[in-house]
Amino acid sequence: MTKELTKEDLKKIIFDAFKDVPKGNGCGVRECAAEDDYASEEDKEKAREQDIEQHWWEYPKELIESNNLDYALSYNNKDGIKFHLPALMTADIDRFGNITEVSIFSTLCLDNFEKKPHHGYREYVGFMKSIDISKIIKYYNFTREQTHAIALYFLFDVSINKSHQFFDNREDMISLTKRIHEQCEKYSGKENYNLTPEDAIAIVDEEHRIMRDWFKIGDVDVDNYVFVDNAGQ
Repeated sequence: MTKELTKEDLKKIIFDAFKDVPKGNGCGVRECAAEDDYASEEDKEKAREQDIEQHWWEYPKELIESNNLDYALSYNNKDGIKFHLPALMTADIDRFGNITEVSIFSTLCLDNFEKKPHHGYREYVGFMKSIDISKIIKYYNFTREQTHAIALYFLFDVSINKSHQFFDNREDMISLTKRIHEQCEKYSGKENYNLTPEDAIAIVDEEHRIMRDWFKIGDVDVDNYVFVDNAGQ
């Protein structure tokens, strides 16, 4: 039976799953923004003192809309990423700031477990094949409810952006990947890009495999959910 979900439904699922996540040793948004600005130690300390929020939903709306929230992905530790993750997902659902499913996917799945080869090198194929979602879930100590919420968020985003079509139509995916590969090969130079067309396709296949693993472990049947506009309620 198909289940309809609105943005508000999804945000409530995320809130309920992550409402008790502490900041722990994580950095707040203002301190992360100061790091991005190459601020002095004195200014970073001032920013740290301003990060008084002890719950992720306490960040003021103007801070979220000012594009600062996404700094929490780039300048944080495990505690900080987990603390900010629900705020980042919620902001992306509301289309605030520069936050995207791609940046959240990359932070969770690709950036924190081993030295990552350049995405234009052939070694990147093996790196992608090594990604294990169950290890990621264990690393962040995500609960079953949190894993489900993350998987639903990923499904929402690929559905809204219509990238889900490439899960079902591999010919389209291969055609697009080959066009992108030709452009990269033409303009990047062999020192920055040595993938073959088969490598490029294998990387996209692994991205899809990783996403499907999130759906499977998060207990999300992609055929059982439909996202609808809140106005349609």
